[in-house]
Amino acid sequence: MVNYTISTFNAEKLPEGFRFYILSRGANTGRPSHGPNTNCWVIRCNTVEDRAFLYAMCNAIYHAGILQPYLNGSVIPFIPLHRYKGILRTQLHTCGNEFKAKAGEINRTLLSIEDMISKQARQKELLEDMRVVLLRKYMAA
Repeated sequence: MVNYTISTFNAEKLPEGFRFYILSRGANTGRPSHGPNTNCWVIRCNTVEDRAFLYAMCNAIYHAGILQPYLNGSVIPFIPLHRYKGILRTQLHTCGNEFKAKAGEINRTLLSIEDMISKQARQKELLEDMRVVLLRKYMAA
C-alpha cells in the first residue's frame, strides 16, 4: 500500500520528501502539478515510485471527471480537502493495484495526449494568424 499525506500548502513551511501539488480551487480543481500554486494541497510520499504512482492516479481522477459531482461553489468551484482525501482513498482501494501495474503506460499515454493537444492548439493559433495575414493582404488598410 502507498504511504502518503495530504495537507494544505503553506509557502512558509516547505514539506520534506517527495511531493507534488493538487489545485484545490478554480476551473482546474483537482489537477496535479509539479510546482506549488495559490490554493493548492501538497501530497507527500516516502519514495519516488509512490510519488509517480500517486501523481498518475490524481491525474487520472482529474481527467476522468470523477471530481465534477463533488465541486462546490457558485462562482469559484472548489472541493473540500476531506472530500478529496475520501475520493483518493476510494480510488486507491478500488483500482489501485490494477492501476499501479499499468501506471507507467497510462502516464506515458496521457503525456503524449497532452503533447498532441498542445501541438494542435499551436497549429490552430498559426492558422488563425495565416487567415488574418491573408485577409489583410487583400483588404484596404
